[in-house]
Amino acid sequence: MHALVTGGTRGIGYEFVKKLVQLQIPTVFTGRHEKDIQTIENSFSPYQHVEGLPLDLSKKTSVDRFLKELHYRDIHPNIIIHNAGYLSTKPVETHDHLERLFHVNTISPIYITQQLLPVIKQYDSGHILFFSPPYSIDRKVDLLMPYMQSKIGRAHV
Repeated sequence: MHALVTGGTRGIGYEFVKKLVQLQIPTVFTGRHEKDIQTIENSFSPYQHVEGLPLDLSKKTSVDRFLKELHYRDIHPNIIIHNAGYLSTKPVETHDHLERLFHVNTISPIYITQQLLPVIKQYDSGHILFFSPPYSIDRKVDLLMPYMQSKIGRAHV
């Protein structure tokens, strides 16, 4: 059994990592910055099974490299927590921002799940969580609508 937490270097993702390690589940977490990954790894005992790997969900080359690294290290997670996300609060989204938003929040998590699903099926048990914050309609809705839509885009999986 292995767990994978994307966006595990801070916030709720880091809390997921801490809980999984506390439950003695070997855990791999991701982050975009090597320094953040090292800081989190160093916060755990060397006897705890936790390691971080770099992953930038906005870049397919990074996603492919990450998946190859999992395979190379013989890590086959049957628990996947898609926590990483990208939020842009620009009043008018450009094509580049929308593309990044959907790659990080929708396309890459779905792709990773598709690539790891055969292994999860072999375990005959597993869990996949697409983490999203709760949504409410308030004065921030105009700024958050593209973000909310990109997270909802994963609902068909």
